[in-house]
Parts: sequence; structure tokens; C-alpha cells
Amino acid sequence: MFLKEFTKDVDFIHCDVAGTADKNGEPQGALVATLVEFVLDLQK
Repeated sequence: MFLKEFTKDVDFIHCDVAGTADKNGEPQGALVATLVEFVLDLQK
């Protein structure tokens, strides 16, 4: 993967929101619910 070349031994996550990031020039909060659920799951 392209990003892995730059992260070396650091874990990372890449969330591509380019297609859903805005609608009519306004931000949509794409992936906010997904990221919240991810963080909540980490706490379990």
C-alpha cells in the first residue's frame, strides 16, 4: 500500500471520504458515526 511506505512500523487507518465528504459545498460528516463506533469498540 502507498501509505505503508511512509508509516514504517506505525499502525494506521485510512478512511477515504472523497466521494461523500461534501454535498453542495457543505460538509456532511462522512464517517463520523463509523469513527465513533470504532473508538467505542476500542474501549471494550
